[in-house]
Amino acid sequence: MSQMKRYREAAEQFEIAGSALGYEGRIGALENLGRTYLQLGDRSAAAKAFLRALDGNRNSIIAHIELVDLLLEQQRVPQAQRLYDETLVLVQGQGISPRLLLQGIKLAAAQNNITTRQQLAQQLLSAYPLSDEAKQLKTWLNNPEAPWK
Repeated sequence: MSQMKRYREAAEQFEIAGSALGYEGRIGALENLGRTYLQLGDRSAAAKAFLRALDGNRNSIIAHIELVDLLLEQQRVPQAQRLYDETLVLVQGQGISPRLLLQGIKLAAAQNNITTRQQLAQQLLSAYPLSDEAKQLKTWLNNPEAPWK
């Protein structure tokens, strides 16, 4: 249903699956519920779904990554930094995605950590020069006073 853009119906189904305590795919359903709420523009409900996913599985990388973005939007930098650091531990040895690099850049910028920001920006631009995240970074670098898009 999510793929067919029937997000309301999908959210209802993911809510049911995410509430079934014995259901093996419960955490995945909660992650999908959160992503569906993001598609619907309901950031508060999305955050709640991702927090429920973390309650069920503290190692949910999807929930970590999505919550870091939501916390950054709310300018809750210390909480976002803690979740980001946890995420880096979880993905250790798997390589770092462009999205995680951009999150690190945003966190470093929010904390005026120029060295880390520059290191991560260089890493993003050299490893993933054509990624959407690299494009966002380039746009921001051209106008650092502008909000992140």
